[in-house]
Amino acid sequence: MNFSTVAIKHLITATSLEELETKIVADIKKLTGAREVTIELTDNEKHQTNNPATFVLNYQGKQLGFITLSAVKLTHEQKETLEIYSSLVGIVVQSLQHKAFLSYASHEIRNPLTSISGYIQLIDRKLAKKESVNPRWVKALLQEVNRLDLLVKALLSQSV
Repeated sequence: MNFSTVAIKHLITATSLEELETKIVADIKKLTGAREVTIELTDNEKHQTNNPATFVLNYQGKQLGFITLSAVKLTHEQKETLEIYSSLVGIVVQSLQHKAFLSYASHEIRNPLTSISGYIQLIDRKLAKKESVNPRWVKALLQEVNRLDLLVKALLSQSV
């Protein structure tokens, strides 16, 4: 298999940013013979480098970071390959960041939903037995609803 095939396979099978970084470093070292490869994920557009062996990671015009090789002289073909590779890496980084965000957001939303469900079941049982409902349960239920409302508003503000 050629570099592109192996590299693309590595990119699409990565399940975390850490795993992706390990695969990128190994792939680039193998392609170029570079002794050191650094990956910096940053959206700092002012980041400047004079190193001709630095490749910008972009996704839909948004800068995600850089891949920098040191102590290596690249051929024209290697530079072209790495420019394409860095574009692919940008897509994968964005995808992994998106998955991580969704995982975190869904976890944060599930917590208040679980509490709300528990309090509603408790209140329902008490009402079915014609027993009084503890006012603390209703207060806790309202707090969880407010927390969920804030989380959803924050999530929606991020999507705009």
